[in-house]
Amino acid sequence: MRRNKEWRYDSFSVNGHNIIPLFDVPHLIKGIRNNLLNKNMTYTYNNEKKVVKWDYYQMVYGVDKAYGELRLLNKLTEEHVNPDKINKMKVKTATQLLSHSVAVVTEHLTARGDLPQECRQLVDITILLDNLFDSLNGNSLHIPNGNIYKGPVKNDSPHHELWQKSKTVLKTVKFIKTTGVGSNIRLVETTVPSVANLIKTIEGMEAIWRILIRKYGFDALLTRNLNQDPLENFFGNIRSYGARNNAPNTMAFEGAFKALLLNNYNMPHSKFANCESDGNKCLETLDFFLKETYPNSPNEIESNIMLNNDILTQNLTHVDAGQRNYVCGWILTKCLKNIVKGCRKCKKTLLDYKDSNTNNIFIKRKEYINKRWLCYPSKELENCFHDIQNITQSFLIEKDVLKSGIKTNISTVLNIMVEFPFKCYIHKEELRKYFISQCVNILINSWCRSINRIISGKIKYLGDDETKKAAQEYYNKRKHYKNKK
Repeated sequence: MRRNKEWRYDSFSVNGHNIIPLFDVPHLIKGIRNNLLNKNMTYTYNNEKKVVKWDYYQMVYGVDKAYGELRLLNKLTEEHVNPDKINKMKVKTATQLLSHSVAVVTEHLTARGDLPQECRQLVDITILLDNLFDSLNGNSLHIPNGNIYKGPVKNDSPHHELWQKSKTVLKTVKFIKTTGVGSNIRLVETTVPSVANLIKTIEGMEAIWRILIRKYGFDALLTRNLNQDPLENFFGNIRSYGARNNAPNTMAFEGAFKALLLNNYNMPHSKFANCESDGNKCLETLDFFLKETYPNSPNEIESNIMLNNDILTQNLTHVDAGQRNYVCGWILTKCLKNIVKGCRKCKKTLLDYKDSNTNNIFIKRKEYINKRWLCYPSKELENCFHDIQNITQSFLIEKDVLKSGIKTNISTVLNIMVEFPFKCYIHKEELRKYFISQCVNILINSWCRSINRIISGKIKYLGDDETKKAAQEYYNKRKHYKNKK
């Protein structure tokens, strides 16, 4: 710095100690997302130059949102793709957008013809950034669901090949911005610090691994341990203790530190924070001396089940791009784990071993590697879930939805109207009850979550559901008050 030169090595020395700088990867991903909002990104992948526009992500969200209650990208909202609603400081929305799921759904929808082919250009760079995020943020000694980059770094792990390939691709990344006004408008290629620092972080991680394996004989490294979230959380607790104090003096810092020690760092973790809650604990909290808890006995609630005959005759149709089977497969996973276990007869009926069900294509694309980690429901189970979805949706679309006992009502109708493909006499009854419970839970939860998102302005609704229409009207009447605040 004294010589006004840029340091181009992967480490520097302070008092004889080598320091290898690492940037916070989630914030780098956020920086790339923020640059995409007003610039187009170009990159070269496998000797092919590609262009990524923010409009592509908006088109993916728009098509997926049109599928109704069950979506392929159920986490995405207006806060992910609408520039006017995006919180540019929030890491979570950036990593959820630049994720494996978004890339897979984009590939799936373009193959179906629901999206223009140009949207495919975002797939490779999105998967690359997602894999980089996982490889530099891994926290598991095992490989979860086939995601090989979430596992530990080892000598023979695929992380090293990914890092080498990523550096090659990232060095070709350029952002195109528009400068000038009127007739003097021109396009200028620029590089951004987020990409350059991501390359430096990869090089720094490689340097750390070389030192750990050669000097200290490490067998594995969990890369998430090399982050600053615990330190950020600690200083955040210090600053917010008692009253907000962004610049505490030594006396205030010492007092807050002692109080936090006695209270086991029992400060609420801000939902707007850009770092995860680390869960570190030092001492048992002392506030139990001031509190006494008494077990609550559940109140018995009697409810009369009221059935509407019109509901039984409705048959709603849902546009399906594979989301129905994906949700059904998730429920099937829980059934296999908790009820079926090793029963071959049940598995033969419920699972699609021969890939004969074409609606499982999306599930296959969601796999990380060429191995079955997800459950592929059979055609019979798919039809059963479809009937459950129709009947449940028929209850929820009514103008006056019951405030209590709705799950009981739906379950009663399902037991009467739906033909279940469970043939094993050992697990038949238990499996039917469990399957109904899980299906109704997830469908009602999805419906309630959609209403909450509509009320908060995260999504817009233009359909026929009376409750959702009321939620949209509620938001439209009050959004100007929210904007003033």
